[in-house]
Amino acid sequence: MLEPDPDLRVRKAHAAMEKLMEAVDFLAQHGFASNIISGGGTGTYNITGAHPRLTELLAGSYVVMDAFHAQLIPGFPVALTVLGTVISRHGNRVILDSGRKVIGSELGLPRLKDVPSTTAGIAEEHLLVDVDADSSLKVGDRVEVVSGYGPTTVNLHDVYYVVERDVVTDVWPVRARAAGRGPFC
Repeated sequence: MLEPDPDLRVRKAHAAMEKLMEAVDFLAQHGFASNIISGGGTGTYNITGAHPRLTELLAGSYVVMDAFHAQLIPGFPVALTVLGTVISRHGNRVILDSGRKVIGSELGLPRLKDVPSTTAGIAEEHLLVDVDADSSLKVGDRVEVVSGYGPTTVNLHDVYYVVERDVVTDVWPVRARAAGRGPFC
């Protein structure tokens, strides 16, 4: 699912689906029918999802999208961002308060949404971004940061704030968090 080469990803996904169907057939021959056959992911939804015997597709990251998955499978809009604050600016280098403790970066660096920039690095508590010389970003500005990797970004927070047209319209708890972490547990 994470193979960056699209042609190789297709070949690997087809090979994995064949192994899965061999296992399903083996189980059926021994009296264990599979009513649900699950497979795939965001990176292979269009490959595995087309298999005629697959009954359930396990793609999930496309719903929120992140910088890593967007490189694999273009066309899904970003829905998950973290609101970062510019805490320092030195020339073209902007430093935000959104490091590894608040945004996933295991498979790719976060990036700024709708701001031409290049992510220079990430530390525990800071994101370093290079912007154009004419960028108006200054200390105190808030900017949306697209997660480098959405699944672990979700794990770092207690709730999603659903924002529509710059208004918070709902708050969704992240129930998979450990007990005692936040008001919704």
